[in-house]
Amino acid sequence: MTDTLWDRIPMEIGVLTQLTYLDLSFNFLLTDPLPSELGLLTKLQLLDLSTNHLTGFLPSELGLHTQLTDVSLYNNALTDTLPLELGLLKQLWLLDLINNQLSGSIPSEFGLLIQLKDLRLSFNLATIDRFTSVRARPLDQTPVASITTSTLLVVLEPGVRCPSTSNAR
Repeated sequence: MTDTLWDRIPMEIGVLTQLTYLDLSFNFLLTDPLPSELGLLTKLQLLDLSTNHLTGFLPSELGLHTQLTDVSLYNNALTDTLPLELGLLKQLWLLDLINNQLSGSIPSEFGLLIQLKDLRLSFNLATIDRFTSVRARPLDQTPVASITTSTLLVVLEPGVRCPSTSNAR
């Protein structure tokens, strides 16, 4: 017996095209990857699937959500790289991917996220190692991000540092 709503996100979720808020956090969904049908929910403003057991990659279809302001997918087991298409989310102000298994570079397209105020990538694989190309805005307008891994040092604003725990690059 379980207290969760579902054990996985159903593919039929794509028929809820008028949905603006989807919060399935703390449901301990099984390790299925995120269904690409989430891309059909183009009116979404908030997507919270945090603290589940989601695996696989972030679908590029998330970039279709032009009204999305808040994405929280922390405490899962998401892998692979950050999709370039996330740079299309012009209204996005929070992207929380803490404690997953993401790797690779931060796409330069993230520099196009002009509303982004809070970028959280802590506790992912240490190969998230490049933020220098994200320069679409002047440094004095770039928000402080929570990007810490075992080998990363990021300077986002003059005088503001996000120190790593060891061996800064």
